[in-house]
Amino acid sequence: MRSIAHTGYPEECFSYHFTHDLPIPDCFNELVAQAEKAGASDVWFVEEDNVPKRDTLEKMITAIAELETDVAACDYPISSAQQVTHYAKDGSILFTGMGCILIPMAVLDKVGPFRSDVCYSIEDGELVHQPEWIRGYGGQDVFFNVRLREEGFMIKIVDEIQHLRVNGYGGKNTNKGWHDITPIVKA
Repeated sequence: MRSIAHTGYPEECFSYHFTHDLPIPDCFNELVAQAEKAGASDVWFVEEDNVPKRDTLEKMITAIAELETDVAACDYPISSAQQVTHYAKDGSILFTGMGCILIPMAVLDKVGPFRSDVCYSIEDGELVHQPEWIRGYGGQDVFFNVRLREEGFMIKIVDEIQHLRVNGYGGKNTNKGWHDITPIVKA
């Protein structure tokens, strides 16, 4: 038997699901539905612009299996000066991105579907619900983290990974991977 992601787990323990061309948050909810249909115990979300290390999945599985956390996530730069994970004054995680995160199905069942129609801002180190939408994209990651906290689940950052940026796209009507893509590097 071959092993996947150098975890030592047989390939039969994994299945792959994709939701290309679906908008946020539908792409996340569809992946959960596909994983549930396949009988998955956990869902490992990896967005296309994130590059996990060879042992990232193993670290995530271990953290959950050893009851260090309910959800295992990775931090990554979103600019040269900012990471995706934001912390509260007490050091707990306010929210982190969905770019590379392992979530047990039991947690997903309890937290409910992903939503991006709810908006929060950070004020004085805390998340504050905003009655009006102030961002034009996403939000599903912050909402998910809020729901985790409300349900009493813990999330832990277990690794830092590489995040890519598209600097320029290839020629029109081509699909030959000729995009200018580079890692985001912390300052």
